[in-house]
Amino acid sequence: MPVLGIVRNPWEFYVSWYYHIWPRDIGKPFFSWLTDDCKEHFEGAIRNALNLGVDRDRLEALIERLPDAVDYRTRNIPNITKDSIRQVRDTGVGYYTFRFNQLFGNANEVFFCRQERLRADLINFLENINAANDEIRSYILKSEKKNTAEHEHYSAYYTPELAELVSIRDRFVIDRFGYVFERLGNHRNAAA
Repeated sequence: MPVLGIVRNPWEFYVSWYYHIWPRDIGKPFFSWLTDDCKEHFEGAIRNALNLGVDRDRLEALIERLPDAVDYRTRNIPNITKDSIRQVRDTGVGYYTFRFNQLFGNANEVFFCRQERLRADLINFLENINAANDEIRSYILKSEKKNTAEHEHYSAYYTPELAELVSIRDRFVIDRFGYVFERLGNHRNAAA
């Protein structure tokens, strides 16, 4: 069976992810660890996420807070357990690459849609497996965007040092998909 995955520019991912979990997950174990119990905001929290695979002491503190198993009966679960997060120890990768590897493994047999061109890539995937028709194409192209957020272009949230740290920790995903850090002025990004 064909496997479909979605990939996103790591710099954009961290902005969207942080602002998605920030209001919703305050007080939950992962968010508390990420933000040092809400003392850190975007820059500090993302630095913690990026250093997931290099900072053994912080990783051990996170492992202590995580559940042994995922409780799929609850909403907004992190899908991270003690055993799964142990796999990132000493890898040098950031949170996004860790999750990418966790979801897709070596990903050789996965067809990836890029978030920034999701509609066109999804149609291409369906055409490749002979599952596209005019009705499906029309629905994909004309349907309303879902799960959107309003925030500045991702580059507005990064210091040069933090942007460089993403390029180091998430190098695997960046190189594989050819992502680059684009610094844009006051561009508004409506699809997070």
